[in-house]
Amino acid sequence: MYLWWTPSLFLPTMRTSEILGERNALNPMIAPSYVVASLILLMFHLESFWYRPNESEEIADEHRFDESVLVWIQAEEKDDEDRVAVLRKMVKNIRWLANKVGCNRIILHSFAHLGPSKADPAVADELINEVSRRLRDRGFEVHIVPFGTFHEFAMHVKGPSLAKVFKMF
Repeated sequence: MYLWWTPSLFLPTMRTSEILGERNALNPMIAPSYVVASLILLMFHLESFWYRPNESEEIADEHRFDESVLVWIQAEEKDDEDRVAVLRKMVKNIRWLANKVGCNRIILHSFAHLGPSKADPAVADELINEVSRRLRDRGFEVHIVPFGTFHEFAMHVKGPSLAKVFKMF
């Protein structure tokens, strides 16, 4: 299995021969096929994070955070079909990273550009709010970047390998 990257997209790919169970001696990389994920998380352990609504000059609209875990969430079309499992996996993975890096503050941010399929905006918003509730119930401080608006942001990502984690379910 390989990881395929484009400027706005991470997708695992498999060789055609892996899918068909055969090898092509002349060209083993014939037409990669894409495996569509159910949910995508891109998580960062941050030294600092700042955001404000796009084109806003109001200081009151700015939000600043010290050390935190920022989670960009891409809800996919099929996430609504198995919401219980999706929520469980999201919370489990976010908690794992936050505990591993020793950080209690989590910032949830909808980011609809991590994959090819997008959930209905209402479904994505509901998933993020439910994840927030479950994390708060477990003692985390959680902030949700407002859904459905564009934001200017700056982030300082820490250096260790665990400071950048990509998960697909």
